[in-house]
Amino acid sequence: MEMKKVASSQIDSVGYDAKDALLSVQFISGGEYHYRGVPEHIYDAMMSCESVGKFFSQHIKNAFQS
Repeated sequence: MEMKKVASSQIDSVGYDAKDALLSVQFISGGEYHYRGVPEHIYDAMMSCESVGKFFSQHIKNAFQS
């Protein structure tokens, strides 16, 4: 899975596997988490929003299984 750097004070990079609907989030602190069942439109919205960290907290963190 290709990880893409993002402009965020919390998140270093994000990757997405559309085949498995798997979102990977690498934090600046070093932790990496994988979220299953994430629709591609959610990934697209996250990557195009103004604040990736805020979007993650509001729409992914507690909404999808890690």
